[in-house]
Amino acid sequence: KPQEQTGAYAETQRQTLITLRLHNNAIADDLDRLIDRISRPGPRQTRHIADAIRQQFAENFTRQGSGSGQWAALAPSTIAQRRRLGFAGQRPILVRTGRYRASFTQRGAANHYESVQYRGSYTTIDVGSDDERGEWLERGTRRMPARPVTLLDNDQSDSIMRVIDFVVQSLEREVIR
Repeated sequence: KPQEQTGAYAETQRQTLITLRLHNNAIADDLDRLIDRISRPGPRQTRHIADAIRQQFAENFTRQGSGSGQWAALAPSTIAQRRRLGFAGQRPILVRTGRYRASFTQRGAANHYESVQYRGSYTTIDVGSDDERGEWLERGTRRMPARPVTLLDNDQSDSIMRVIDFVVQSLEREVIR
């Protein structure tokens, strides 16, 4: 008569392992290509995403505020100085000649910064300005409130994410035909 097995031992005996290896499989090959394309998008795709970021910076200049809310009003002394120099008084904030705004919003403008870096399995897209005024205008000083251009609100971030989703879907259509 066979010896009865204990519950734990009996369970171990009933386990079945299935190993799935995909070699020369069209679906696996498509998936590998898609993952590679998503992690290393080309210039057309990164340009599309950078354009979306610049568009949100432009919106901040237009609404004179950012993700942190409306920018603080200009000091009376600043308004007087602007008028003496021939510029509009109170508005637009952060825009006199337009060079500072352009450094954030226009590819190729003086002091515009844009970089795409591939690191391992991800891509970093940096967009902004190298204008020396940016550091103290973004953060503020002891005597001047911060007026950040680069701080985006949730709607703006969602807008950029929709562009990224579009780019990923386009890559998927390109890779998997």
